[in-house]
Amino acid sequence: MRTKSALVIGMDGTIGAGVLRLFRAKGIRTYGTTRRPLTSPTDVFLEMSNRDLTTAHLPQTDVAIICTAANGFAYCRSNPGLATQINADAPRVLARELSLRGTRVVYLSSSAVFDFGRPNIGAEDLLCPLTVYGRSKAAGEESVLAVGQTATIVRLTKVLTPEMTLIRRWIGALRSGKRVLAFSDLHFCPISLEYIARALWEITEAALPGIFQVSGADDITYFDAAKHIAMRLGLDSSRVIEDLAAARGIPREEIPTFTSLDTSRYTALTGEVPPQPFEVLDAVYGPAIANVFAAQ
Repeated sequence: MRTKSALVIGMDGTIGAGVLRLFRAKGIRTYGTTRRPLTSPTDVFLEMSNRDLTTAHLPQTDVAIICTAANGFAYCRSNPGLATQINADAPRVLARELSLRGTRVVYLSSSAVFDFGRPNIGAEDLLCPLTVYGRSKAAGEESVLAVGQTATIVRLTKVLTPEMTLIRRWIGALRSGKRVLAFSDLHFCPISLEYIARALWEITEAALPGIFQVSGADDITYFDAAKHIAMRLGLDSSRVIEDLAAARGIPREEIPTFTSLDTSRYTALTGEVPPQPFEVLDAVYGPAIANVFAAQ
């Protein structure tokens, strides 16, 4: 497939913005949906919490990538109805309407559709979400796949950006001589925004139905990540204090041990292998750390 036009549903989000930039850099006529005031002829207003999306005036494009989501375990637990509407009900309506036009629909999902019980879980394994967020994304997958051969699901692990508040806070505190707390029982499998945007481009161009999984190579704890950041800052890792998510009242089902995914299909398509977690941290936060040294 040679994509000539694309619609990014949720261009204001982290992933949506990254995808929009890459597709436009590729010369693709790319529209983006937003809830904000429109500032460009390629901006389209769309409110995913609106239960009547059949009236939405979406442009005709070759592909539509649904990046909008109600994210976060705690947020979805506190807002289960909204999570279901944004992550499952709205994508069902959009996928049906768009597929009738011949538009390929790409729906972004998460490793949270599984139970975090083992690493590198396969794409065809039984879905067994433990969290409200995971259940809403599993329902979204089902509703989008129901449109048939014009539907593609892309499951992701944790996407890191230089703006991630937690890690920026670590860097700021450590450079100021302070200690930081980090959870040793909470795991994640990092990938960069650039890696994800590139993956979505490759998957979109392939125009294949079904499920792709894009993941880092391994899970690490936030404690390990914080110690690595301290080391890169040239500091003693003893400045990072071990903390427990369970002791902070986070429900057990929201404390994953394994979030990594098997990426065999994506690797077969592109030749890309999952990146190592500390390499991802270095790639994403290396410039910020370099700025710390430059300021000294």
